[in-house]
Amino acid sequence: MELLDRISPVVVGHVGESDSVDMGDVLVVLE
Repeated sequence: MELLDRISPVVVGHVGESDSVDMGDVLVVLE
């Protein structure tokens, strides 16, 4: 799935910096 491939690295990056991933961050990627 291309969408997950695009989101996964971003989510992992956010998790690395913070223990929580805001839905806002994911929505920004989706836009």
